[in-house]
Amino acid sequence: MQRMFATAALAGVVAGSALSGHAARGRLSAVVCDAFGATPRHDSLRALPEVKVQTPRNEQERVRVAGFSQNGETLRRMPTGDVVDVLHLLPAVWVRSLGGFGTATTVGTRGLGAAHTAVFVDGFPMGDAENATIDVSPFSLHRLNTVTIDVGEAPELLVPVRALGASTLHFTTLRRPLRIWSTVGAFDYRAAGAVSSFSTPAGQLQLHLDGEKADNDFPFVFDNGFLREPRRRHAAETRRWTPTVHWSAPSTAKWGNAEGGFRGNFARRQLPGAVLLYAVQEGERMNDDEAALHGRWSRRQGAWQWTAAAQWSTKNKFYEARDPQYPNGGRTDCYRQQEGWISVGTAHTLSSHWQWAYVMDATRSVLHQTGENEREAGRTMVQQALSLRFRDPKWTATLRLLRHDLFNSARQDDPTNPGTAADAGCFTLQGGAQATLLKKRRIEMGARAMIQTTFRPPTFAESYYFRYGNTQLHNERAFRLNIGGHAGGDFGRWQWQASVDAFVDRITDGIVAVPITPAVWRTQNLDRVLAQGVDLTASARFVCAAQTEVNLTGHGQWAATRDRSDAASRSFNLTLPYRPTQEAFLALDFAHRAFGVSTSLVYCGERWGTPQHLAASRLPPYAEWNAAARWKCRVGFSTLTLRATWMNLTDTQRESIRGYPLPGRTWIVDATFEW
Repeated sequence: MQRMFATAALAGVVAGSALSGHAARGRLSAVVCDAFGATPRHDSLRALPEVKVQTPRNEQERVRVAGFSQNGETLRRMPTGDVVDVLHLLPAVWVRSLGGFGTATTVGTRGLGAAHTAVFVDGFPMGDAENATIDVSPFSLHRLNTVTIDVGEAPELLVPVRALGASTLHFTTLRRPLRIWSTVGAFDYRAAGAVSSFSTPAGQLQLHLDGEKADNDFPFVFDNGFLREPRRRHAAETRRWTPTVHWSAPSTAKWGNAEGGFRGNFARRQLPGAVLLYAVQEGERMNDDEAALHGRWSRRQGAWQWTAAAQWSTKNKFYEARDPQYPNGGRTDCYRQQEGWISVGTAHTLSSHWQWAYVMDATRSVLHQTGENEREAGRTMVQQALSLRFRDPKWTATLRLLRHDLFNSARQDDPTNPGTAADAGCFTLQGGAQATLLKKRRIEMGARAMIQTTFRPPTFAESYYFRYGNTQLHNERAFRLNIGGHAGGDFGRWQWQASVDAFVDRITDGIVAVPITPAVWRTQNLDRVLAQGVDLTASARFVCAAQTEVNLTGHGQWAATRDRSDAASRSFNLTLPYRPTQEAFLALDFAHRAFGVSTSLVYCGERWGTPQHLAASRLPPYAEWNAAARWKCRVGFSTLTLRATWMNLTDTQRESIRGYPLPGRTWIVDATFEW
């Protein structure tokens, strides 16, 4: 009897394949910057301090991408303990995590899940070799400079095809001579790290290393409707090390712009109880080792531009279940996967208004599975994109034609999941437009629209990994429509911004991880899924006096993702498992000189753990109250920042996945030295 559940291993699959219901955004930017080194700007764009932007003159002249933006200083002040908490502040982002420090976390947007979300780090598209997504939890909040989410049209014309999904999430890292930090928190959480950036004759070099450890044995209240008693989650110790190296060529190089880097993520996890299989308590372990090398080159000459990018990555996942039921007292599964891809493209400016681009990506992935079962699978994917853009001072429009070709092969000895993922090929279209409706000295208004068809094959994790894999999955297709608008103003000491979006997604053969029971999961296709919703976001800033200000930001959304496959089914027209219909966030921050305090409220609506909405699987709505305080001072030649954060002050008991509670009241204290 197998128990398939979404935790450290399955969290990526559930997030990558599940259909969320978040409203679309035109462009939402959150800049995490030094609270005393950045000068706030408040217009329909966002300020990006410490980021050098290199774009052609005619690209800068196009209409600015309309959307909601938030000052990075304000975001930095919010009650956040890690990057996962930062993502919760973004209205367009859906985060899947089982909670606790160091838990694998992936992100998705709207009704299409994380496999449609491209993740960029310093302008380079990353991706997990396991499931086409990337675990964002290794990104340290201390080295993060900006976070930007684009839902719909990519802002740049010449980008790899793998970046032209439903949304893109951009991280940029901090460029400082030296920053060192140390953090302690609840449940034996410890973290430390350093990042340094310096110039050499060969270019700019950045080095980073951090590590963290946590027991995650937090208390919770067990309540099944008949019995209510305090309990404690089994220890789920996590240890992680994350080294990165990034190099960029001098900007004066005659042969163009070039950069390269290495990133690693090495994690050791004790799973919280019997998770993937029936096993004794604390009998399951998961080791994840990932490393990647990447490089990028671009050059511009006259009206032409060329670009090339490549990445090679490897990931080893080792699973062990210790239990007397097995012949040797245990069971192991090992998945070794390598992936390499290359992207080449060119763009040409025809006139001051017209520009076209062509890009081709080629990807090769290989999976080797050993242990209880043997398997070897391979996949080759070729993607092409032909883009045309019209620019005008007041509006811009982009049209893209994409071609996807997929070839699979497999050799396996797995009687529970035989077969090979199917080959496929198809065309898709993307179209988007933004316009400035009103632009005056103190107020600006704009509108946007996007229409898109998407194609997504099942990932290796969805097809082959563990017992939730399914080699019979069909390729997912979707039709997306989004209409939105934004407005912003600056009136003396007041600055404000607001944005609203409405969307409809019609998804065919949606790839989802469905809980057959509250504890047993299986990836499968849903014939038809309808996702629709509305999202409203607003922020305001009031400058009380010199070096004293108050910031208020919030967002609310209604979004429903329903199964429309079979009218005779008990799950027809019901929201998919673990999809809240309502979500909201509100934050208030007060800053005076070197001291600041902030508080936030997070609300999540009712959810269900099974497709049929069984009463026993209901997850009630909940609200969290968080708070933070910070203080900054000079210590010799360095700057010391002390920060304390309290999450879930009311100790609200809640679950993201049925049967696996999230932490209650937690705290974090960190100290950061910067030179």
